[in-house]
Amino acid sequence: MAHFYEWRWFSALGGGPACDLGSHQLDVLNWYVGAPPSRIFATAGNTWARAQALANEVGFVPECDDHVHMLLGWTLPDGTEVSGNYQVNLSTSHGGFYETFSGDAGTMVTAEIAEQAAMFRENTAAAIEWNDLAQKVDIGGKTGIAYDPLASRRAKGQMDAVANQIALDLKKPPHQPHLENFFGAVRGEARLNCSAEIGYETAVTVFKAIESARLGRPIELKPADFIA
Repeated sequence: MAHFYEWRWFSALGGGPACDLGSHQLDVLNWYVGAPPSRIFATAGNTWARAQALANEVGFVPECDDHVHMLLGWTLPDGTEVSGNYQVNLSTSHGGFYETFSGDAGTMVTAEIAEQAAMFRENTAAAIEWNDLAQKVDIGGKTGIAYDPLASRRAKGQMDAVANQIALDLKKPPHQPHLENFFGAVRGEARLNCSAEIGYETAVTVFKAIESARLGRPIELKPADFIA
């Protein structure tokens, strides 16, 4: 029964937390950059999960890694290089789930815990025109702008139908819009926001990271690797 109930921990059926959790966040990174990665280097291990399984006599030994740390690189068609990193560690819940996007104009943090989400402008960057209208927050001793992806449109009175729908979705529990879209697609009433092709790209990203950790070396990826 362990293979059915705890399928995530068996390599023939899943890939551990790197797949279960990492697939969602790596999908966000690929979506943000606009392309899948071209190189991955990862390290991983499984000491905590196995020790917990033994101590609690759960009746099976976890095969998959309980923590994975990845370095990723993207080379865009115009030659732009983007680098990023991702880590998942099952032995702690500290910080929850979040993504940080940093550039020369500022940093944006998106998080499952809404209070952690914010935008921080670099001192050398031009001021945001609607900065004075935004709600300020203090996170880690730094003053930022409370993350509101519609703040600019709202401030300028440009809330069109798409923006209004986004505003309604953001007021719902985190997973509700995703489930509504999935059920709508099953019923033929909507198109999936994330297509099967994009889902495949994300799966390849995750499993190539796991492969890199097991081989102990970087892996170079080609566009053809992301085509089913």
